[in-house]
Amino acid sequence: MIRLALLCVLFCVACGKKDTIKTGKEKIGSISEQKVPAGISKGDNNSKIEGITIMSWNLQWFPGRYPKPTEEQKIKHIAGAKKVLSENPVDVICFQEISNADAMKDLIGVLPDYKMHVISNFEGNLQVGIASSIEPVAGYQEEFHPGEVDPPRGFAFAAYKEGNDYTLVYCVHLKSNWGEDEKNFPKRAESARQLVAHSEKVSKDFKAQGAEKIKIIFSGDFNTDPRSDRFSKEITSEILEKADFKWSWEGSTFEDRVTWVSNGRFPDASFDHFFYRGVEKVNCFFVKDSEDASDHRAIIFKFK
Repeated sequence: MIRLALLCVLFCVACGKKDTIKTGKEKIGSISEQKVPAGISKGDNNSKIEGITIMSWNLQWFPGRYPKPTEEQKIKHIAGAKKVLSENPVDVICFQEISNADAMKDLIGVLPDYKMHVISNFEGNLQVGIASSIEPVAGYQEEFHPGEVDPPRGFAFAAYKEGNDYTLVYCVHLKSNWGEDEKNFPKRAESARQLVAHSEKVSKDFKAQGAEKIKIIFSGDFNTDPRSDRFSKEITSEILEKADFKWSWEGSTFEDRVTWVSNGRFPDASFDHFFYRGVEKVNCFFVKDSEDASDHRAIIFKFK
């Protein structure tokens, strides 16, 4: 696992809707003017990064796997998730369906080099968050804005620096498939548009501050499958691909990219993905047996 020297103390706070991004010497924190309703982090890291490995994992109502779990269910879920994390070291982890900051801090406590950098504050208790062993230079969350439709939740964001190059990591949990496809498809598509727009703005702002190369990773539970007939009328992945983002599962068989294993009521599905731009893919795979600790498998993306 990559270990980097800490050059600047990382501030990570759980904050309310009136907090804003704090700025540092490099003005990196000023890349966005929006108000930030959750955890913020900033730092300065010029150490050499020779590639990054990212895990994305929907943890299914963590902790407990149910909206109102028993204490026994919580304990079992926590133990199972910690086992998966400890046995599959990566540099950055993007979590979905995690209840709050305390749950996330406890979970990554099994990884001594990790810190929680961002945790969302969306309505309800299905949050997204980013933790890593690498110090980001910026991190915050943002809710999706109402457009022609009103997509739920939003994204967690962290930026990592290597010399004058930056890697922008987004963690998302797009609209579920509960309800009607005709209503769900447009909400996920609107989320995709906003992700592209935000990444373009941040890239432009970083370049104005001297960045040479911008790498972008969208990760998470997209609740759609670019190659499934069921979602053939959905344009979420098409929006990303038209913006020059590549799909991490391209070339994989369906069996090699099943991330949601059938519970008997619904068939196997591939809902968890990485979309990337400006990087070279090494590989992408799911973590075997991680479905024992969630209804979703953890997935790992290696790139350089």
